[in-house]
Parts: sequence; C-alpha cells; structure tokens
Amino acid sequence: MSEETPPSALSVKLPTTTEDDYVCYNGRSSTIILTSKDGGVTIDSKFAFSQPTCFVYAETVYLTDELISLPGKTLGIFCNTLTLQSSTVCIDVTGAKGRSGISEKDADGRKGGTGGDVYLYVENAGSELADAGRLKIKANGGDGGQGYDQVSAVAGGNGGDGGAPGSARIFFSHAAMQLLVQIHRQQMTGPWSDLAQKCAKTIIPNCKTLKATKAKEDAVRLALKVMEQYQVFADAAAGLQIVLGRIIAGWNPEDPTAPVPKPATITTAKKLRSSLKNLLTAAKAPTHLKELVAIDPPVDKKSKTEESELLKSLRYQAEKDLVQKYATASEKIDLLAATKEGEMSDWETALESLIDGLTDIVLQLQSTFKYQVPEVVVGRGGISGKSSLPDGTHGKDGTPKPDVEQIEAKVLGLDGRPSDIDVDRVLAFPDQCQMILEKADSYFFTNNPDRYVDAAIYYNRLAKRLAFLGKIDSDAEQQRILTSRLVKAYSYMQDIYGLTSAPWTQLQTIYNRATMNLTRLLSGKDMFGSLQNFAPRMSYLFYEASVTASITNLAIFEKACTDFFGAMKDQSQFATAIKQAQATNKAGLDAADNQITMLNSPNGYLRSNMLTIAEKTPALKAARKSLAKKLEDVEWTVKNNFKLSTEQMVEMLSSIAMAPHEFNTAVQVVGALNKAWTTIEDEQGNAVKKEYVVSQFESCGDTLDSLEEAHKTNDDGQIEVDDPGAMKVIATADSIKKLLQQFKDSIPKDKRDLLSSELDSYINIIEERNTAVLNYNSGLQQLVELIKNRKIYERHAQEIGDQMLALDPELPSIYYWLKRMRSSRRLETMRLLNYAGRAVAFWGPSDFSSFSFNGPGPLRDSTALGSQHESLLSSFNQSVELIQNAVWYQWPEDDQQHGQGIIVPLSDDDVKNLKKPQTDEHGHTFYEAIVDVRPEASSSFDQTANIRLSQVRVWIIGAQVDPVAKRKIMTVDIQHLGEESIWSSTTGREVVFSHVPIRLRCRYDMTTEITDVTQCNGTIVVGRQDMKSYFGGPLDESSVAPIGPFAKWRITVRTDSNPGLKMDLKEVYLEFCGRGLPV
Repeated sequence: MSEETPPSALSVKLPTTTEDDYVCYNGRSSTIILTSKDGGVTIDSKFAFSQPTCFVYAETVYLTDELISLPGKTLGIFCNTLTLQSSTVCIDVTGAKGRSGISEKDADGRKGGTGGDVYLYVENAGSELADAGRLKIKANGGDGGQGYDQVSAVAGGNGGDGGAPGSARIFFSHAAMQLLVQIHRQQMTGPWSDLAQKCAKTIIPNCKTLKATKAKEDAVRLALKVMEQYQVFADAAAGLQIVLGRIIAGWNPEDPTAPVPKPATITTAKKLRSSLKNLLTAAKAPTHLKELVAIDPPVDKKSKTEESELLKSLRYQAEKDLVQKYATASEKIDLLAATKEGEMSDWETALESLIDGLTDIVLQLQSTFKYQVPEVVVGRGGISGKSSLPDGTHGKDGTPKPDVEQIEAKVLGLDGRPSDIDVDRVLAFPDQCQMILEKADSYFFTNNPDRYVDAAIYYNRLAKRLAFLGKIDSDAEQQRILTSRLVKAYSYMQDIYGLTSAPWTQLQTIYNRATMNLTRLLSGKDMFGSLQNFAPRMSYLFYEASVTASITNLAIFEKACTDFFGAMKDQSQFATAIKQAQATNKAGLDAADNQITMLNSPNGYLRSNMLTIAEKTPALKAARKSLAKKLEDVEWTVKNNFKLSTEQMVEMLSSIAMAPHEFNTAVQVVGALNKAWTTIEDEQGNAVKKEYVVSQFESCGDTLDSLEEAHKTNDDGQIEVDDPGAMKVIATADSIKKLLQQFKDSIPKDKRDLLSSELDSYINIIEERNTAVLNYNSGLQQLVELIKNRKIYERHAQEIGDQMLALDPELPSIYYWLKRMRSSRRLETMRLLNYAGRAVAFWGPSDFSSFSFNGPGPLRDSTALGSQHESLLSSFNQSVELIQNAVWYQWPEDDQQHGQGIIVPLSDDDVKNLKKPQTDEHGHTFYEAIVDVRPEASSSFDQTANIRLSQVRVWIIGAQVDPVAKRKIMTVDIQHLGEESIWSSTTGREVVFSHVPIRLRCRYDMTTEITDVTQCNGTIVVGRQDMKSYFGGPLDESSVAPIGPFAKWRITVRTDSNPGLKMDLKEVYLEFCGRGLPV
C-alpha cells in the first residue's frame, strides 16, 4: 500500500486548501469518498460506514481481504483500475438474517433484511477479474428468522419471511474492447501490404499482452503470428526489390568493382521485380502463407549486413543458377498473385480470428461478471416453530424488488456511443474528475516534456470517461443525452443524495478544459495556448491595465473563498462567495470572447495562417512538379535505393510537418491528434476552411524508410498529397534533417551539389506551408473549445445565485465549484501575465523562461501574481531604459536614412530561385525566393547585438520595368516570416522568438539605370515603410518592439505590380537599416 493511501476506516474529511485530493463526506443517507491520490482507496474487511450507502470514486481501488461484509448496505465502486490483493475476494451485502422467535410471547421469526446493492464501474478491467472464483458479489435477501418452538399448549411461532434480494451491477471496459473499436474504425482498404504495415504498427503490439480463454488465446497468438509473417514478407519483398533494382542497374555501393550482370540475369531480375510489385500492390492478400514464406530469398531491408551479403552472393554465383533462381521465384509469385475469387486468404482468416479472439475476451469477461461473480437470490422463508398443537406457518421466500435490474454486466465503449449513456448510475463524479484535471494540469504546467506523457494520460482518460459529452452542442445529441437515464442518475445524485450541485455544467467545464489542454499539449503549445517561442511585439503597457484589474478582482474573490472555506456552514460568507463567483464568471465570459476575437478576427491567428496556406500551396505544388522533373536524371538511383520513383519521394516529403518535441511524434500522441483534429466542426457557422482540416496524422523517424511506412497508412486517396488537408507526417527538426540528408546521399555526387539547393528550397516551402496548416488546425480546435466554454459560462450565469444559495454550503461540490471558479480567474490572470512576459522577453531580448511560471504549479494566488506583475514591469522598464539611453550603432548614420544600411548579398542559389517564374491562382506571374539571413551574412553584424530594424529594402540589379509617367518604379514585396533570432547585448546569447509574419513593401526609382550596389541608397527610395517600431521617446500602449534581421525573408516580385517586368538578374541585395548595441 502506498504511503498516501487513505485509511480504510471511514471518517468525515472535508476538503481543505492544503489537501483537497481526498474527501470523505456524508450526504443524505449516503457517504462519498473522492480521491485522485496515486494510492487510491483500499477496501478491506474493516471497511465500514454508518450511512446506508457509500460511493467510492478513485482511479485505483484495492480489494485486499477475502470477505468484505456490509450487510444490507449499498456500495458503489467507480474506478479506472480494480485490483484484487487476495486470491479470492467476496463483497457480501446480503441482507441480515431475521431474528428467530425468542419466547412464548415473542414466538414469530422476523423478516430477513433486504439485500444491498453493489455497483462496479471499471474502465480498465483486468483479465484476472474473469478468473473463476476470484471475485464474488453476494447481494441476497436475508433469510427469515425461525419460529419459536413451544413447550406449552400454544401454537408454534411463525417463520419470518425472506428478504428481497439486492442487485449486482457491473459496468466495464477492457483493452480488447478498445482494440475492436480501433479495428472497426480503420478503413481496411488498399493494398494488403499496406494494411499489414498498419496493423503491425497500431494493432498487433497491443494484442500480444491480452489474455483470453486457452483455446481463443492460442487462436489469437496464431492469428498474430500469421499477420506478422505477412508483414515480414512484405518487408522482405520490398527489400528484395531494392536488391533487384541495383542488379538491374549494375550498381553496387558496397562493391563498386563487382562485375556487371549479363543481359539474361537483368531480364529475369526485371521480371521478378515486376512480379513482386504486382503482388505487393494487390488489394487481396496472397491466399496461402506457407507458399509465401517458401519464396527464396526473403531480405530484411533494415539489415544492411544481410542485404550486402545477399547482394554479394547473388553477384558472384554462376549466372545460369541466378537466372534459374529468379525465373522460378517469379513463377511462384505470379501464381500467388492470381488469388482465387471468393477464397479467403490466410490474412483475412487471421484478421477474423483476431477479431473473434478479442470479442471472446470481452464476452468472457461479460459472462463472468453476469453469471459467475453475482449471487443475487431471494431470502428463504424461516422455518416454523414446533408445538404439541399445530406448528407455526413457514415463512414465505422473499420477492424481488419491482422494476429493479438485479444483475447487469454492461460493456462500455468509452467513445461516446449511445449505449454508454444508457446507464442509471453516475459513473463519473464531477468533483473527482476535477481532481484528476488538476493533477493533469500540474504535469502539463511543468513545461517538462518528460511529464507531458503523464499529463496526456490523465487528459485522455478524462476525454474517454466523459466522451458522451463530445457532441452535446448539437441539438439532436443534446436532446438525446439530456433525456437519457444517465442524466436522470445525476439528478438523483443531486436531489436525493445531496452530494453534488449543477453536475452537468461542471462535467462539461471539465471535459472542455481537458480536451482543450490535451489539444494544446499535443500541438506543442503551453497551457495558455502559446507556442514555445511565441512573442507578441506589444509593449507591457498594452497589458498592464488588464493585468492590474485582473489581479485586484482575483484578490477579492480569493478572500471571499478563504472566508467561506474557513467557515463552511456560514451562509453569509457563502452569499459573499457566490456574489464574487458571479463576477468571476463574467470575467471568464469576457476572456473567452477576447480569445475568440484574437483567433477569429480579420487579422487574427486563424486568418494569418489561412493566408499563408492559400499563398504557399500553389507554390508548393509548382515546386513539387519542378523538383520531380529535375530529379528525373537520377530516377534510377532513387528507385534502386528506395524502390520509389523520384515523384513518389518528392510527394512524400511534401507531407512532413515539424514537431516541437520528440513527445509530439509518439504513436499515442499522433493517434490522439487524429481523434482531436480530424473531427473539427464549425461551431460558429463561420466559413471554416474544411479543405484545410487535416485528414490524417502519422509520425516518422529519421529515415526515409520510416517516412514511407507512415505513408502506407494513408487512407485518403481523394486529395492530392500536397493539398493542405492531406495527411501530415509529424517529425522532429533533427529527424527531418537526417532523412533529407539520406535522400541527398543517394544522389550521385556529380549531380548532388546541383540538386541539393533545390531540395533545401523545397523543404523551406513545405515547412512554411505545413507549419501554417498545423497552426490553423490547432487554432481551429482551440476556437471550438472556447466557443463551448463560452456557452458553459452563459449556463453558469443562469445557475449562480438563488439556486446555489439554496444548497448546503458544507457540500464538497460547493468547495470544488468555487475552487474551479477561482482557478479559472487565476488561470486567466496568468494568461495575461504570460503574454505580457513574452512581450517583455522580446523587448529585452531575454529568454522567456526567466519570466515564465516555474514549478511547483500550476496556479498562483493573487499575491504571487502581483509580485510577478511588479517583476515584469520592472524588467520592461529596464528594457525601455536601455532603448532610450544605450549608445547604439546606427546605419545609415543620417536620421533620414538617405545613406546605405547593412548590405547582405543573396547567394547564387537564392538568385537562381528568384529568377524562376511562377503563376498564382489568378494567372499572374511572380518571382519569389526565401532568404535565410544569419549573422555571418555580413561582417557589419560582427560584435553587434540586439539589432533592431527601422527599414528593410531589396535591390534587384539587372531587372527592368516599363516607365509609368516617365518614371521606372520597381516594387518588391518583403515578408518577415515570423521566427527570428536576436542576440542579447548583456549575455551575448541567441534568443529565438516567433511572432506574426510582417509584410513590407519596398519601392525605388530605377529611371536612372542601377548597375552597382553602391548606387542603392535611401535617396532613390519611393516612400518610407511605417514599421511602427519604438526607438525612443514617449511610450504608450500602442508602442511595438522593432524586429531584427536574423530571420527568413520572403522576397516577391510581381508582374501585376511591375508593368513590363524583365527579370534579367545580375545581383540581388537585402539592405537593413536600423541600429544595434556592442556585445
């Protein structure tokens, strides 16, 4: 037993501000235990309670003794895991036996007691619970008492009637049930080899630990073995295709001096490779596995040693033997590919056996729970007393309670299916769910990816537990749910037992918070919805008034809560707390509105990412086709190394999206992304770009093989691979770099340098577009959750007031409800401070971690937040003082900036990219290049830090435009893509920030021909960029921090902005005007 396991002897324990993860409370005729402690709750032979009913809500419940006797009581156990710590366990709530007659005057036996009720809810029921005889529940009626035997001439006493039986009802889910749901949901279509890969990745590993009956277990193991063998053969055949390709090409990287095969060998190798391709791409799997594995030689494509040894043996054996060997293998494969219509393959048989085995596990557990675990019978009538006169009357057997389901064993899908709400018990208690949510939040708040897994487990558990709330906002679903037996059970828990208040609204709040935080966690954001390096450019003054007001109001609400928590029965304190809760609810509603506006406004997060997607998708498609065309010269090399055409390889690369942490590439995380993001619905009726909602997510490692395997699971063949909504493969930046290098290394050296920059440019476009796609999807999901939260705040506003005041203020639900309101206000205050801190970091520049909320967490009180506010304000003032008083280097030196700033020449590759004409969706031609500027781009950046810009210009030498009103004006669009590095002048360290992309325009007069960069200066610039950046002087709320040069810049020259444009480029330069500080 864990040290934090609460004692089994029950005593009332109300929540306190120092410990509120374990509560024991008496309601009306009931006791309830709620906990989120790791040690859970232990129920043993000493477990007892004075009330007729006890409900236990915990993540883990331990049953430790052979007999847990609670005569006539009602016991409800609702948990994620139920553990038996004795070889057998019996929960006995049988009614008490009726008292026997005791005298001539009191001769009749008494009626047996009514049997109690036992309710079990186990989300993750272990197979050991199905072991015969291990778990028993007795809920029999009590036997009637015996009549008194008379010795005098008096009739014998009557036997007492037997008692009515109670009930034993079990609600459960199991890993096998979750796998069945997963199998049935997967689109089992496409080439059989792809399905084999999909099952090997998502199904088979989770099936190996499941236990079934001996016969079924053997069948499942055999099915898994068969399915694995199909998958192994598919891998081996793919590897053999590589070997054959190299033989056909006469190219052996392991042994370049090996002799070139003869024509007959090449011919038969081509035939064998074609046969293998036909076999692997067929929809129907080969019929008989034994014929598959007989094909020789299978090759493990992941084993370079085995592959090179096989290649070596094939090259140096007699040619005639090799020809015959290939010809024989080809014939066998062709026969296998020609499967008979209507005949089931071993693959299909194995899949059916697996489904049958998983179903058997569930049915076996259900059967055990229904027919072996419960013992629910009526109490027997008592024996009549004897007498010399007529004996007494034998007692009647008990009769079942009317309209009561005595025995039930119900399987739950935990996926929101209608049958999951067809229960009349409260399976998820709001206050205990709140405890779990706070536990998950504490792990998320650490900003430690090692704890993110723990946070995701608890968030996901809540999401499954409360999945029936997932579609509550649709009218039909809301009506179905609100009229269900489950909702009536919650009403009963509130109105009859008096154990909770407004449970439905509470659960919706918890569910939305859990799913929103899970989405943020999976998409690499923090608890406040910010990406790791996000930095608003606004001044601290922009947030100061809101922060100050929020902290002041929080302090008032905290005092009301503290006063109430200190005197839980004081109705006047309760009324004060309710009044402040109303104000807090209004603040939460306003905050939700503000965040919705930030996401959904014309210049908001969603809109800016939509523009990037719309702008970069045509460029990505054009780049894909262009690169595939240029790679045709190395087609044979790519195909023989990776069994893929260059076009397929380029298509696969277009799906890559970068993950912020290794955690975000985990299979479980990607699976949760699929569930969360691919079902986004338009909650507001706005014009959501459905084509931007990603259809599927997968993950890959740092090899092209892993990328290819991820693509084999692609279910959507209706859209092009580079469409925004097409499948995205999540990988870390390091993995992307490695797999790209692997691709480059496969290209012959004489062509590698030429194509390397093309690949880099293509990856840049992919990264920019797909990052915007992920941002759009995560933002849209966040918008959906915020709109749901807004509706909950509106519902709260209706419930707060007289309805709450009518409740018992000692009710723990009141404590957790007020605590949740207080947490909501604290979180909103911290969100404002989080934004303000990020702004201060960008103004500094400073590492944001120095302004973040470090552990322990997650939430801070008003005093701590006030100190944070003062610290941030002080840091901001120091940054402003530095801007105002430091000795800056300025370029150009004149304040009018007529001179020349720092010049950065574009590389030959960048110039080459800018020369390529592209066409937008309106048929207009444009030229574009993305330039990554780093400090080494110019010696003028040396020993200079905190560089901030006032103007950015692009000079294109050699380009021509037609005169308009006798002047030739060149127009160039410039965009800072949002992520940049700034070096601190105090620490010399690089700090990385990410903000909203910034669009600029540079126009200059080239009527006088520009032939040299020395002619490029401010005197010929037409107009000045209004970058609204603060460089000193009066400071107000609208002031914004200036950006720096070390970022990716998109340079675009359009024909519709430049009449008669001719891009005969010679040289191109970026010019940066601004200032910096010495290191």
